[in-house]
Amino acid sequence: MDHVDQQAVHDHERWESVVSTTRDSVGQRQAAMVSDHGLSGDVQYHWSMDDASIVWSRGGRDFVHGRITMLGSVDHVRQTWLWSWANDSLPQAVLGGINAVRQYGEEHVFPLLVWPSFRAEQTPVTQARVVAAGVLGAEGLWFEPGDEVDLHFAIHDLRRLLSATAAVPAVRPLYGARLLKDPGDVATAPRLHCRGTGLLIWHHDGRG
Repeated sequence: MDHVDQQAVHDHERWESVVSTTRDSVGQRQAAMVSDHGLSGDVQYHWSMDDASIVWSRGGRDFVHGRITMLGSVDHVRQTWLWSWANDSLPQAVLGGINAVRQYGEEHVFPLLVWPSFRAEQTPVTQARVVAAGVLGAEGLWFEPGDEVDLHFAIHDLRRLLSATAAVPAVRPLYGARLLKDPGDVATAPRLHCRGTGLLIWHHDGRG
């Protein structure tokens, strides 16, 4: 199957089952990622789409490095989600293995994973990003809010930088600490570099 068209009928019960199972496993990995790598409290981060990298620092010292895959984006005006594989303006590096998500959707007839864009309502956006993280085997999800566009990423391959090992104190897990809405999509190129202070976002609205 090359595509799933907009009228395709999929197995809703099977989709909900996949979402539920994946949500649990991704949530556990998210909690472990934050706890094991000390990604809460007074931390800063810098990320780049050019080389699909993200680095966390504390007190001016880098202590964790990882790789990011852009899953998609939400345009506040259009209120739509756009999958990264459908956004030609993105650097190749940040797409990672995103095509595997589309292929998974084609194989199982899950339209949300195959349509280039869809209405960015909270439940479908949450479901799509969680299942995408599961397909990609991501360590966690990360949400970068913007004035016009919100960016959604999966995080992979985290590793502690040895020079910073002694500087990172033990911290409490951040699972569920910040719950934000996921609005919807973009077709224009977002910023390629960003530096900020923010929390990793694990969003679950209780409806799947």
